[in-house]
Amino acid sequence: MRRQAFFLSILSMHPSLTRADYELLAQVSHNTAARDLADLLARGLIVRLGNSSSCRYCLPDTPSESLMPLQITAPGDPSAALSLPHVDPNPTQARTN
Repeated sequence: MRRQAFFLSILSMHPSLTRADYELLAQVSHNTAARDLADLLARGLIVRLGNSSSCRYCLPDTPSESLMPLQITAPGDPSAALSLPHVDPNPTQARTN
């Protein structure tokens, strides 16, 4: 899936992310994010760190000393510690405005 590949590319630049980060980056619902992350876990492409609300995801070979929390906010948020540019995770879907 394109949005999963997009998430993996972001993880290659940032040591760990949360499900909420995935929702924001991929612009998907809580349930879709949970399903996508479960699929990535089952395929061994990511590993889960922690439990419940403190759970983070990283690539399997990420050194543990680099797993600091990262604050991600919506594109254009002036209060952002890190504001990522908008990238459409589903570029082949037609948009309706």
